[in-house]
Amino acid sequence: MIDDSSTLLVPSGTRIGQVRLSTVAQLADIPEEQIWLAKQKSARTRRAYQLDVQHFMKTLGIADIDELRQADHKAVIAWERYMREVERVAASTIRRRLAALSSLYKHLVRHGHAAKNPVTEVERPAINRDEGATLAFSKAQARKLLDLPAEDTLQGQPSIPGLRDRAILSVGLQVGLRRAEIAALKVGDLHQNRGFDSLRVLRKGGRRDALAINPQTAARIRAYLDAAGHASDTDGPLFRPLKHNGKRQEERRRMDPDAMNRVVSGTTPPCSGLIAATRRTQCGPPSSRPPWKTARSSKMFRKRPGTATLVRLSSTIGVVTIQRRPPAFLRHIK
Repeated sequence: MIDDSSTLLVPSGTRIGQVRLSTVAQLADIPEEQIWLAKQKSARTRRAYQLDVQHFMKTLGIADIDELRQADHKAVIAWERYMREVERVAASTIRRRLAALSSLYKHLVRHGHAAKNPVTEVERPAINRDEGATLAFSKAQARKLLDLPAEDTLQGQPSIPGLRDRAILSVGLQVGLRRAEIAALKVGDLHQNRGFDSLRVLRKGGRRDALAINPQTAARIRAYLDAAGHASDTDGPLFRPLKHNGKRQEERRRMDPDAMNRVVSGTTPPCSGLIAATRRTQCGPPSSRPPWKTARSSKMFRKRPGTATLVRLSSTIGVVTIQRRPPAFLRHIK
């Protein structure tokens, strides 16, 4: 099986923290499959690719690397049919798994460890790239959601959780960032460019970007920073957890994307269809089940440039359809 716990693939001679660095001889002994996995820039990508290739090996009963390198198009076709007809997974999941496997075989072919890429001969299931499966918010629904967290406590004091969640919702809905992009924001990323409030964003794949934001979004971020007291920590994370979980005690710890999703879900009263079914605007009675038990999958994703982009901040926030930048009715909500 492919293992992501191999020796770090960097030159030797120094130490980074407690990580043992590889020598040239050690690098030569590492299987090419692990080299392929290690070259992926994102830890999430490495984990997803590893799971996808392991699913292929487990389904076909492939026990070692030599057998993996000998797999042909017949094995890939059988795998695709198993996922489609037996597991009945979504077409997007099948495409993602095939893409991961294709990436591996391209690397093996490039470096002479496989004769050809068997995935290229397998037709991938079609998906609709122009229209999302979930309806978009109306202006009234977006406004109701943006104002849902309370700014003040019952005693009239600023509510740090409420101010933080209002800022997170505004960045997600009025700017259109992924959860991971929101979690990666630093205090210093909020700046002014030619007189306009802007955010520096670390995009998927490590690409850096900067974009102007809604003035209300900037005001909500500043209100949260003033109440939380870390406005001057420009190198620290923008959105931070309110409590330590006992495992990590760093004062400047950023919110994990999944934790951010649970926090937002927990502060949002559940609705029929969890607000993603935007035909309804009124929330029903509070559910007895925890929000993370009733919520759907809340993974955020984007499509290719030039096509409609879907942003899913959380299951209880719903899905907003935007065109590479948030539409005017979300960017300029008063």
